[in-house]
Amino acid sequence: MRVFRTGFALLALVLAMMNIGMERAVAVQATGTVEVHARSCDQAYTGDAWFTGCHESTAPDTSFEATNTETGEVVSGTTDASGNLV
Repeated sequence: MRVFRTGFALLALVLAMMNIGMERAVAVQATGTVEVHARSCDQAYTGDAWFTGCHESTAPDTSFEATNTETGEVVSGTTDASGNLV
């Protein structure tokens, strides 16, 4: 009977710790940031590394819009001269 109680107590402790971890994970996911690197790459690009192959071809004045599907909040912006939006 003692082994059963010890095992049950250990199981209860593990489940409680998992619940605490889940609450923290949800709280962390509630906010965030996005950094956009807008680039213009030739349609005929034949390489296999789009990011490095086209990163120097910036796309300034490009508009982006993102919608939070949970709250409906819309955030928008336009890339700067370097093609980035932070």
